[in-house]
Amino acid sequence: MSWAWVHGQHSEAIECPGYRQSERFRHENSKSLDTLPAMALLAVTDPGMATTGSGAQRRTFIGLVLVVLLGNYLATRWYVAQVSTKVPEWPIAVDLLLLIPVLYLLIFRPPLKRALIAVLALLSLGIFIGSVLVPENSKVIWRQLDQVRWGYLLLVLGLQAGLILIVLADIARSWNSGNLEQALHDAIDNRLGKGAMAELLKADGRVWLYLVNRDISRLRFDGVPFYGRNVDQNASNQQAFLILMAVEIPVAHLILHLFSPTVALVTTSLSLYGLLFLYAEYRATLMRPTTLMADHVHIRHGVIGDLIVDYRTIADVQETRDRPRRAKERLRFVGMGSANIVLTLRPDTTVNTPFGAKQISEIYLGLDEAIAFRRQLQGRLDASGQHL
Repeated sequence: MSWAWVHGQHSEAIECPGYRQSERFRHENSKSLDTLPAMALLAVTDPGMATTGSGAQRRTFIGLVLVVLLGNYLATRWYVAQVSTKVPEWPIAVDLLLLIPVLYLLIFRPPLKRALIAVLALLSLGIFIGSVLVPENSKVIWRQLDQVRWGYLLLVLGLQAGLILIVLADIARSWNSGNLEQALHDAIDNRLGKGAMAELLKADGRVWLYLVNRDISRLRFDGVPFYGRNVDQNASNQQAFLILMAVEIPVAHLILHLFSPTVALVTTSLSLYGLLFLYAEYRATLMRPTTLMADHVHIRHGVIGDLIVDYRTIADVQETRDRPRRAKERLRFVGMGSANIVLTLRPDTTVNTPFGAKQISEIYLGLDEAIAFRRQLQGRLDASGQHL
């Protein structure tokens, strides 16, 4: 497609030993590489290739993206070796900034708001990958696009700063309320309404909330609380990991700085953000409980875990000492401990998570008082008619 046109423009001007003997071989190989994006697009638009499940859609999209990236990588290397060290930018730009977003829209067909967010994310990723693929001496347009990438970064940092200010303002207004986390959730719901984006912002907001708030008395959750602090020394293990990470960051920065100051700066910045996240996760482990309510169990775990499970959807609750592995319809809330409770849900049960609705069959929990939790939950299930 785009690379085939470039190959045709330069094939007459090549003068290098052995070119004529291998012309047919290179032409056939370049053709197979050049047409990969077109073949991928045809495969997606072919009704016979339609996928029904979200897992199949993701696999299809990821596979096609890898094909496009591999094709551009190989075509770029071939072009530098056989044609010119000056690589044209526009074929890479077409594939990374146009074809991949179009593939996403064709495969997932998302609603408008999600489509805009996804396209912006894919464009940012495409600019980053293109800056790696395009040789430095070939960059003209891509130098300007790199500046746009920094603009994206500033935008993300600005959104983070705005979210921090929102959290601080909500905390200040609701300082005398019984539950600062609920006040934060209500503020986000009032601004954005309910939806996947609101849930993600709540999770991000909880990170900053638990970095700021140190008073557990301002987090009075309704229901019977059960924490996961001490099971297998969960909180202590998190604290030890935080100390190791804090010690490692400056050492890694100094070593990376010897090779590339830019890489050192980026890596250290991301590591510091990760350290803040893990510290918030540790504090949330100490202060966020799973609670038994009148008609549901509200599972809270760290800063991310937050879901409601109706008693009517629970088929069984048992104690366990298993170390559950990842599975498609399984959720695990164990932190750096192990599971001691497993909830078995009824078939085709859908649970709303911070990342959208998912069909779940098992939920593993790590709680300090597993026996008391099981007894109380079983009593509530019996009272609601859900006999074990």
